[in-house]
Amino acid sequence: MKRLLTALAFLTILPLPVGPTREEEIRDSLAVFPLAGLVVGLLLALPAYFLPGPESKALGVLIANYLLTRGLHFDGLVDTLEALGGGFTPPRRREIMKDTHIGALGLLAGALFLLLKFHCLSALGAEGMVLGALTAPVFGRGAIAYLSFASHSCSPTGLGALFAQEKRWSTLLAAGATTALTLLWLPAPDYLILLALTLLLGELITRLADRAFGGITGDVLGFGLELTEVGTLLVLGVRG
Repeated sequence: MKRLLTALAFLTILPLPVGPTREEEIRDSLAVFPLAGLVVGLLLALPAYFLPGPESKALGVLIANYLLTRGLHFDGLVDTLEALGGGFTPPRRREIMKDTHIGALGLLAGALFLLLKFHCLSALGAEGMVLGALTAPVFGRGAIAYLSFASHSCSPTGLGALFAQEKRWSTLLAAGATTALTLLWLPAPDYLILLALTLLLGELITRLADRAFGGITGDVLGFGLELTEVGTLLVLGVRG
C-alpha cells in the first residue's frame, strides 16, 4: 500500500498522507505504476460516464486527466517533440529539452496531439469511452516501467536516471502483473494486442531516444506514456 500511495503522490495531485519520500521509494513504486494508472482511470471514468454527449465526455476526460496529473506527462511529450524537431545533434536536442520555454514547434505539436487524443476519445462513443478512460492510464504507466527497464539514461541525474539506473526483473514483472488487472474488464485478445503495442512502442522509443538523445530522460518517459495512451485508445476504437 505504501508503494501505491507513493506512486499516486508522485504521479498525481491527490493529497495523500505519504510525507517526504526518498528517491529510492519513488523508484521502488515503479512496480505499481500500472495500479496507480487504474486509480487514475477510475477517476477519469467519472466524466466519461456522467457527462452528456461524446464531445463533452471526451473534453471532460482530457481536462480531468491533465488537472489530475499536473500535465506532467504532456509536458514531457511537448519537450521531446520540440527537441526532436529543433535540434540536429544529441547535445543540442538535450539542451532544447531542458529549456523551460516552449517554442512554436512545441505549441503546434502539443495542440495537434490534444486534437488527436480528443478525437480518439470521442470516437469511442459513450460506453467505449468509459473503457478507454479506465484502460489507457494503466498501459501508459506500464510503458514507463518497460522504458525504465529497457533503456539507459542519457544523464546521471534527473527522472530518467532515477528510474533507469537500477534494472530489476522483479519490478518489471510486478508492473506486468498489475497491468494484467485490465483482464478483469478487457477480452483476452484485446489485452494481448495492447500489451504487444506497449512493448513495441517501448522498443521503438528506446531506440529513438538512444539515437536522438543518447538515452532516456524524464521527458522521454512522459512522451512514451502519452503515445501509449493514444495507441491504446486507437486500438480500442478499432476493436470496438
